[in-house]
Amino acid sequence: MAESLSRTIAVDAMGGDKGPEAVVEGVRIALSSGNASLKIVLVGQREVLEPLVLKAKLGNDPRLSILHAS
Repeated sequence: MAESLSRTIAVDAMGGDKGPEAVVEGVRIALSSGNASLKIVLVGQREVLEPLVLKAKLGNDPRLSILHAS
């Protein structure tokens, strides 16, 4: 029987050409893929990311966390 591996990915949420909105949308898509072993850590300014995470309806997802970095 294959063993289920948990994977945690850290994402620089403040970088990118489209800003943190696009990053959070990508995270929403990834987490909706049905992979229960996937965990994502958004790295960036908590005060910017929290409202975006809530808007994307990810605030209660235990697979997503925010690591504050300025």
